[in-house]
Amino acid sequence: MNGEVFEPLKDKQYFQKFFVDGWSISWPNGADIAPETLYEEGEVI
Repeated sequence: MNGEVFEPLKDKQYFQKFFVDGWSISWPNGADIAPETLYEEGEVI
């Protein structure tokens, strides 16, 4: 994840403000992670 929009996500308290927006994970500042990225970057436990 690159870019200024993701900088606030380094703060643990801000990161915890995520919400599910359809199939994406989003934050109040407009940052989001697409479902394809979550799938590709995820690990099977």
